Amino acid sequence: MAAGDARVTEAVVDADQTVCGSFSWWVPERLVALRLGRGWERWVRFDAPLAITPFQRAREYAAQAGGTLPLDLGDASPAAAAEPDTDGRAAELSDLVLFDYLTHNIDRWGGDYTNVRTRGPGGALVFLDNAAGFIVGQARFGFMDTRLHSVQRFRRSTIDAIRALSIEHFRARVEADVCAPLLDERLYAHLEERRTELLAHVDRLIASRGEEAVLAW
Repeated sequence: MAAGDARVTEAVVDADQTVCGSFSWWVPERLVALRLGRGWERWVRFDAPLAITPFQRAREYAAQAGGTLPLDLGDASPAAAAEPDTDGRAAELSDLVLFDYLTHNIDRWGGDYTNVRTRGPGGALVFLDNAAGFIVGQARFGFMDTRLHSVQRFRRSTIDAIRALSIEHFRARVEADVCAPLLDERLYAHLEERRTELLAHVDRLIASRGEEAVLAW
């Protein structure tokens, strides 16, 4: 830690003179909120636009789906999405939705896109703030399934990697961390359940639309 930092008193030195913690890379570029606009999901779909987007706060999605919040928010409604700002943006967003689904990070699409940022204008998407992932509870929330099922186009290499994912290998890597245990057996089982549903969704799309259309990037 930097000399004079008051947080040095929070560090706990173990008996073997080690300190459990982590290093974080300091991103040199300014992180810019990605203003996607209303209906950006069409970039990762080939079916009709969604009547209600699940890519918003869960309570607002539930209120709109239940009819207690109007779909047309007037001046408060964001502008309609234009075309993606980069050639790879749609694929990045598809990856982000899959990552959040697997980790069950429910806290992405709220707060005026606070957690959807890029490394400078037109820069790479940053998967920022994943602290809500692997929450203790049920394996799948309905609105998280809705987010997954809203995406219909994927990066081929991403799906290949998810197919090849070994939960046992993942567990071994996590448990090798000096801060372990980090996840319990229930959370590993939940991850496998979500992986199974994700791949089933992809396979259903491939069966109906063809591999070239679904694995679009």
